[in-house]
Amino acid sequence: MSSRVLHKGELRRKIKWESLIYLVAGLAVIVVAFIVLSFIQLPQWLETPKETLRSDELASLGRLAEDKAVFTSEVRCAARAGLP
Repeated sequence: MSSRVLHKGELRRKIKWESLIYLVAGLAVIVVAFIVLSFIQLPQWLETPKETLRSDELASLGRLAEDKAVFTSEVRCAARAGLP
């Protein structure tokens, strides 16, 4: 602080600007930390849904194969029963 004494208006402005600078700096640190942590965690966030989707798709394909097998068996039985 300089040797001259600040009057009330100057002091108020100085406190306001310093407070604003600290607030903006704090918000910038929070935003940067959020972005860095998001990029670090991103592979884990994507891997879990991929594994879930893969297992759901495999289960769906398994049910579809079973349904087709049952349908084919029923059609064969109906065709054999219909033949003389």
